[in-house]
Amino acid sequence: MHPFVPPVICGFMALAVTAWTGPALAAPPACPTISELDCDALVAGELDAGAACALVINGRDDGSVFDRYELRLTEDKPVTITLTSADFDAFLYLYDADGDELAFDDDSGGGTNARVTAVLEAAGAYRLDVNGFFAGGVGAYSLSVTCGDRLPVVFTNGFEAQGD
Repeated sequence: MHPFVPPVICGFMALAVTAWTGPALAAPPACPTISELDCDALVAGELDAGAACALVINGRDDGSVFDRYELRLTEDKPVTITLTSADFDAFLYLYDADGDELAFDDDSGGGTNARVTAVLEAAGAYRLDVNGFFAGGVGAYSLSVTCGDRLPVVFTNGFEAQGD
């Protein structure tokens, strides 16, 4: 009979994998291309789960899909961005050229539609991410960008007027 010898733990272990010999891994879905927008743009788009990658916010993948747009401004000005959809609960993100989040919205556009109104204080590129509030949010949408000298005043009944 052999005497009991307790295990001795010391040192370190290194593991190197030089090649994968298992089945082929599926390629990740293609991320959306960036479409350019100008002031007074109106876009009809569609969120498609098979053609988009998941939106990662603050390092967290929420499982939702998105389309990405770039708004180019030649001067600082007030901007209203509206995202509407009858197919999903619209959610909209606005980022500056460095990727810093400037604004986001879920339901300010009436019902489950999104609206962001901001004074963009520098000429340049701004990024918009069109998204659904829920991970399964896919379908047709309309995205509009309105630029002007004054911000619109939006009343809760849906009417809009120009304000000072």
